[in-house]
Amino acid sequence: MTPRLTVYALALLFGLCAALVSYFAPFIPYGVDSASYIEQARSFMARGVFEVTFFGLDHSTEVSTPDRLFPPGFPLLMALLSYLLQLRVEIVAPYLSLGALILLPVIIVYAFQRAVGLTSALAIAVLVVLTPVAVRHGFIAYSDTLSLGLVVFCVGRLLTADNTARSWFYLGLLTGLAYVLRNANLGLLLSIGLYGVWQFIIEPTQRRLLVTNGLVWLGANGLLIVPLLAHNYQVFGKLQPYWMPPSSLSVRENSHDYLKAQLDTLLSVSDLDKWLSSSIWGVVLLLCAFAALFYPALKNWRNWRKIEQQTFFIAAVYAAIGAAMVIVARSKYEWGIHIDARYALPYSCFIFVATVCAFNNTAYRHNFRYWGLGLAALLLAARVYALPQLYDYSNYHQSVMRVANHLQTQPDSICQNKQPRFVMSNFAFVYRILCPYAPVRHVYPPFQQAKLLQDAIPNWTAMTAHQAIAVSMFPYQNDRRSDLPLTPEHVSQLQSQGWVVEINDPDHLLLSHPARNAL
Repeated sequence: MTPRLTVYALALLFGLCAALVSYFAPFIPYGVDSASYIEQARSFMARGVFEVTFFGLDHSTEVSTPDRLFPPGFPLLMALLSYLLQLRVEIVAPYLSLGALILLPVIIVYAFQRAVGLTSALAIAVLVVLTPVAVRHGFIAYSDTLSLGLVVFCVGRLLTADNTARSWFYLGLLTGLAYVLRNANLGLLLSIGLYGVWQFIIEPTQRRLLVTNGLVWLGANGLLIVPLLAHNYQVFGKLQPYWMPPSSLSVRENSHDYLKAQLDTLLSVSDLDKWLSSSIWGVVLLLCAFAALFYPALKNWRNWRKIEQQTFFIAAVYAAIGAAMVIVARSKYEWGIHIDARYALPYSCFIFVATVCAFNNTAYRHNFRYWGLGLAALLLAARVYALPQLYDYSNYHQSVMRVANHLQTQPDSICQNKQPRFVMSNFAFVYRILCPYAPVRHVYPPFQQAKLLQDAIPNWTAMTAHQAIAVSMFPYQNDRRSDLPLTPEHVSQLQSQGWVVEINDPDHLLLSHPARNAL
């Protein structure tokens, strides 16, 4: 076996190892975003539209709405795979992510081995695929892992593209698909555009050919992106309909969060990552290390190989644009969570690549021959140490598991969808995934019996004027604020108001009320 085949085999082996750890992690393979992807796929297969259930209690007379947040690329792939395999969408969806995780190291080696060498490319691939957040999301019905693999493959095609229109046409189809798959991949399009401008400046004899290839690339992108933009304009009246409430965090706060998240993906040492991002001395140390590595390398720029220059440029520009997009988006929109490692993962691979390119063009490479290998070994050890923590999941994840197991083994009347009614739950996304065609809205119900009867019940009763409703409540694991089950006195009080207590257990409360105009 040649060295190249050996490296590719090892890369595939590490991808399989990461996939096994991800597959057997004690989580259901879904998150809140999964419900939107899955419902889009279902509505497309059923009605030819990309719609999801309304999240909150607004628009109570309507069932679904076009999805503003997630483009239809991933739902389309899910629907296609579901049709080909004749399996339900929620079953096949996580395996798209798992397959991408398996192939991710192979794609990284393919994309960057010409610039950094086979051994370094394999080291980067292993560090990326064994990053805890990559493993954690490797078997979840998200577009993250698939998008990362596609972006790396696009960059690999860019670096190996010749001057034929065919190569740039295929590259345009791939990058167009990347944008249709995930909005954040606009950063990839911008990076390749800047790469083209840079090539136009430094290659004066090739400018006519560069312009021709650039137009071919833009045209191929348009074959996929223009229909998406036309669909957005027709449905939403905007080319980009993404909208969330205004953010409550500043650019400064989000910049700090992003730095911490990116260090979590690069180093995977939580205490060190927190100190480096939060301490003034930590930030100074990072800046000094950055200057010590990149200043000598960039000073020696003219002596770099052409493929190293090209790889460093696209990697650095993409990582910078990606970081800026995440920070600006979180500062403009309220995501409900802080920037975490999941949002930094798409760019950590490119930071590794840019760092290795710079290291290979400094004196450190000769003076400290084994320094890079030793650092890679330390980073790998940190990841191996952190991976078992995936099995220490929080009360929230325990609760999600418990609710999912309950709905799969003991489906209630909401899952059985015996009658049309307005349904609410504090675990709405689990219902929407595991109980097809049960349009459940998210609600934050109080579990204290006094608050439930005094605050929530009157508001919910008012909603029954023209429609039947049901409320399914699951307390969080070990939630000391939960007063479930309801006392006989409170059950009688609810029944006197027309409510039916379908389930009243310590772990599940299901209330329903018929429409008052039907009484």
